[in-house]
Amino acid sequence: MITVTYLSQNVLLIGCILAPSFVRGDDPVPGGKSVKGTPAFVAYIDAIRKETDEKLEPIYDEIRNEMEDAKSDIDRESIFQSHLSKIEAVNAAGTQRALEEITPHASDSAAVEPLIWIANSGSQTDAGNSAAKLLMKYHLVRKETVELASNKKRSPNRWCEAMLRAQLGAQDLPEDLRCQVMLSLAVCLKSRGEVAAMLPDADETLKKQFEQSFGDDYFAKVLKTGPTEYEAEAIHLFTEVGDRYPNEEIRKGATVGEFARNSIFQIEHLGIGRVAPDIEGEDIDGVKFRLSNYRGKVVMLTFWANWCVRCMAAVPHENELVEQYKHRPFELIGVNSDPDREKLKSVLEEHKITWRSFWDGDKGPEGPIVTAWNMTNWPRNFLIDHAGVIR
Repeated sequence: MITVTYLSQNVLLIGCILAPSFVRGDDPVPGGKSVKGTPAFVAYIDAIRKETDEKLEPIYDEIRNEMEDAKSDIDRESIFQSHLSKIEAVNAAGTQRALEEITPHASDSAAVEPLIWIANSGSQTDAGNSAAKLLMKYHLVRKETVELASNKKRSPNRWCEAMLRAQLGAQDLPEDLRCQVMLSLAVCLKSRGEVAAMLPDADETLKKQFEQSFGDDYFAKVLKTGPTEYEAEAIHLFTEVGDRYPNEEIRKGATVGEFARNSIFQIEHLGIGRVAPDIEGEDIDGVKFRLSNYRGKVVMLTFWANWCVRCMAAVPHENELVEQYKHRPFELIGVNSDPDREKLKSVLEEHKITWRSFWDGDKGPEGPIVTAWNMTNWPRNFLIDHAGVIR
């Protein structure tokens, strides 16, 4: 049996966690008062935030120092996990104190930003869940709350789906925020469907991580709902938002309509349990081949490029996989997005990359294979079994 180790989602959060914490300028002064007319409860919470940041900073310094010597995503994940319990403990203590202070004032408009900080910093804790519920109760359709839910739509927490559903169903949701909420809910449901599809075959460690992040009740709900129901609702929402706001830009050069169509393609063709779409193209030497040529073998399909730092950091691990399974029915196949084929050949030689890759043409990250598979970030891996099914 061939096994492949998956990284948890935590490594994707490292950049966000290491970012400097936001501290308001109207810091409190002794006696519960504050400058610039800040309400006393906000000033008190600002003091808690500042204290929390000061406790976190030496932990972040340790992580930064250790990251400098990390050679792969697996190393970075291991470093992060070794410090995670300390980060969670500091955040849990700070957000719980802040929640106790702000709860009596939760309906005040000045409570919105502190509640968002609690929900963000303690998004997988009871305090974060309680803060999210207070935001839903008193400030559901404020722009700041909509932004919070939109930013958390893919992350494993117990409250984001409920918040987005409540926002979309609110009669007073501003029309200029409706597209954002609808699209965010569709993405959230797509993400939950991916988790529901993955969990039955996941190892116990990964299951425990999701159970802790989701909480017992929501974790059970995700498993009970299952991927089919999540996918069907996500497709319905993507279709609706794409039809209603086809030309709305979500970022420069990308429209809601295009994003919705690509997301539906991903659900229907690239999800766990789907037969992988065939790929036909040329390798780096100009020889034509197809992904389906490798039916009967387990294939790790990796989308990579020399300009992608994380891709190149993974190369030693990928070379180890190739060596480890060289006498087994396993192939590592790449889809490369470097626009200069000749320069790419020297990269292969320098890094001792022997596994075969499709070269996706001189358009680089906008090549035909990448476009067809709707790739928006690198690296991206797909494990495909001997029958061509994505696992």
